This record gives sequence, structure tokens and C-alpha cells, in this order.
Amino acid sequence: MKSAAAQLGQSSEEATATYYISKSAQAPDVPGILERLGTDHGKRPSPAPAAPALLRDLT
Repeated sequence: MKSAAAQLGQSSEEATATYYISKSAQAPDVPGILERLGTDHGKRPSPAPAAPALLRDLT
């Protein structure tokens, strides 16, 4: 990291570590929840409501 900081022209390694060194992404393990949200249970999605007349006139 010291050589990276020097190459970037930074006086300390702190800015290099904060802004340039990638950190591993951490997320909760939620595949069960995602599966339930993604399942439509045989239902079709309802169509989007029609735009109000005022908005239709503007387009």
C-alpha cells in the first residue's frame, strides 16, 4: 500500500486505504426471502393504472 500511496502522490497511506483499496462487499445471506419475493404463486401481475388525463395531455 505504501508504494500505491507514493505513486498516487499522497503523503500518507490513510487516503489510499480509504478511497483506493477495494473492500469486500458484505451483505446478509437472504436467498430464502428473495425466493419468496420473486415467486408469483401463479398470479399474474396487475396492469399499471392509467395515467390521469392531465398527465396524458402533457406528453
